[in-house]
Amino acid sequence: MRISITDVAVNFVLAALIFIINSFLGTIQFKHPSMFQYGEFAFASDEGNNLSGNFFLKIINPTIFMAVVSAVMQHFKCDELCRSLWMLIPMYWFLRLIYIIFRNYIRIINKRFEIITVISSIALGELVLYKLILPLLDLKQPIFIPLDEFRNAIWFAIIAYVGKTIWDICRNSLSSERVYPAKQREKLINDRYDVFSKKYGNEILQLANELYPGGIGKRSDLVCLVYAIMIYEDYNRPVLFRVLEYVKKSISPRKEMTLGIIR
Repeated sequence: MRISITDVAVNFVLAALIFIINSFLGTIQFKHPSMFQYGEFAFASDEGNNLSGNFFLKIINPTIFMAVVSAVMQHFKCDELCRSLWMLIPMYWFLRLIYIIFRNYIRIINKRFEIITVISSIALGELVLYKLILPLLDLKQPIFIPLDEFRNAIWFAIIAYVGKTIWDICRNSLSSERVYPAKQREKLINDRYDVFSKKYGNEILQLANELYPGGIGKRSDLVCLVYAIMIYEDYNRPVLFRVLEYVKKSISPRKEMTLGIIR
């Protein structure tokens, strides 16, 4: 395979261009953390710092850029130049290495992560080039999808976006707080507390005084715990369920059962 100076120069310029584009996109993503998962090194600990956006930019973007460039080259009848694009992604990583050394990042980067990223990025790019782009070029088939298919793809994307937006709206409306508002839960608890305190308040208070005669705080905690258990058990055993339990108990009086709170 003959490599000309023009091939090297063009690929170097394209590698520099994708490096600049990735840097620009990274800056945008980092400034909008609510929209993108992108992070950067910091001396302060940040467990919420997600680097998935970085992974996408470094692995996927160069291949996408190469595919778009190859389609443009085919359009302008630059087939031989298109065949030299195997140099593009390795050159991109060469420029990135120069940048890391220049900014003194070599000591702080995760070398294992970077090596995996480099191998994955180059492997993906070469796979797409030799298994998809160049075969289409040899068959004189368009690398870029035809306009009618592109139109269909746009409409599918629009429909998918609208569907996702509708789903997000529905998902927000189906949040736990909306379906089971805090006021409704508080009302349920207060209603059952009123019922139980009227029926069993004296017994519970007497039991708490016997167990903790000198500890007001412990008595209060015990009273709250007892009421919490009663409300929870009462909620999990509705009236019909409890009636069936008592019927079963009457049929098998010797069988041990937890019958819950007697109303």
